[in-house]
Amino acid sequence: DDALQAAATLSERYLSGRQLPDKAIDVLDTACARVAINLSSPPKQISALTTLSHQQEAEIRQLERELRIGLRTDTSRMTEVLVQYDETLTALDELEAAWHQQQTLVREIIALRQQLLGVAEDDAAPLPDADTVEDTQPESESES
Repeated sequence: DDALQAAATLSERYLSGRQLPDKAIDVLDTACARVAINLSSPPKQISALTTLSHQQEAEIRQLERELRIGLRTDTSRMTEVLVQYDETLTALDELEAAWHQQQTLVREIIALRQQLLGVAEDDAAPLPDADTVEDTQPESESES
């Protein structure tokens, strides 16, 4: 309910040109889509470190190739790239572990929320039908 009220208030304030129900629905739809994308795709830091590690791997292979064929290669550059590569992999492993842990927590939260909503729906008393209400009224009221 709070999210719906905030969406209505903020969409009224910041979006012009359309009426309130449509604007609030668009805001909620956009927010839900962004959450879904963020839950399924890796963070930008992980993508950046993955790209960097691939670049470093390519440079290491190039330097190794140059050493094999006998080209004069700066061994200090090879050492430097290897150290950077190890640091990148360590940082990448830490970020991926944290991201996987966060994904696990989100899945647990979603499962618990679904359980709570399921329990709340099961506990709710069914609304009586109109026919049932008429049948349960005292006869003195129904005769009047």
